[in-house]
Amino acid sequence: MTTDNATSGSIHVLINSISSQFEAIGCGETIGILAYARAGRHFDLRHTFVLPARRGRGVAGALVAAALDAIRSAGGTVTPSCNFVSGFLRDHPEYDDLRASTPVRPGPAPWTCGLPGITRESLGAVFDVEVEQIVTHRLRLRPWMLSDTDSAFSIFAAEVVDRWMRPTIGQVEDKPSMRRLLQRWIAQADQLRRPEGRWAVELVDSGALVGGVALLETTWSGTRRHLISGALATQAVGRGLAAEAGHAVIQSAFQLSETAAIHGLVHPANRRGAATFERIGMTRAPGVQHYRGLAMHLYGIERGHLERPRR
Repeated sequence: MTTDNATSGSIHVLINSISSQFEAIGCGETIGILAYARAGRHFDLRHTFVLPARRGRGVAGALVAAALDAIRSAGGTVTPSCNFVSGFLRDHPEYDDLRASTPVRPGPAPWTCGLPGITRESLGAVFDVEVEQIVTHRLRLRPWMLSDTDSAFSIFAAEVVDRWMRPTIGQVEDKPSMRRLLQRWIAQADQLRRPEGRWAVELVDSGALVGGVALLETTWSGTRRHLISGALATQAVGRGLAAEAGHAVIQSAFQLSETAAIHGLVHPANRRGAATFERIGMTRAPGVQHYRGLAMHLYGIERGHLERPRR
């Protein structure tokens, strides 16, 4: 889960089931934690802590919001034992549905007032089925659902999107074919390995579905690469949303895996796609790459070179 706001900058929220806490990562270090005790899908949120040097920048609020969003996605409930969480819920009634009708008190949870180092091996899924979201200032990237069929069809069946996406996903002729495509994506989700994924892109303020983005490992010409691709609704073009979504996915990939580089392919005539890659900070390799019978331009960005997307 990645969140972004004007005061705290970009932080990534990880779930550490070994230490029983949500952890906020900023600039490569752990800057805050939200400790919990768990009973089934119920979470007793017990303590929030942010490094003194990072306080007053909205980190605690962003951490709590990301944790509550993850718990909601998994069908969980909460007890706000932590005073900060209790105050946050009081100020944000949109999370009232997460409160347990009868408070549940799980047993003692191991917790120490410190910020242990995080390794990939220490991370485990808190939920029976892990649901991952990536949240930016304006966008929420979440798993696809069959209920997205109508909105997804309006996006992927658009002439300008179909022209560039058909070599990758095939032609979306009607809503039944869109539904079948979503069924395939949903079924394949459990087989993907981090940092791979397919996400529906919706606006945080309205919940409107405005696009989709994917990061998949692909092999061609004997080389394995992680390729990013995406599509945006016609009415959402021109606002920098594609670059914001792509940047968030790449940032998440670098933070949650050892991936050295992310690449993207774009047809030479697709100027808007090329401009999006460039706004993210990706650079074009010389010459052309032949992919599925098409001559394409290859863009890429290496770990450590990702900055904020240009508007």
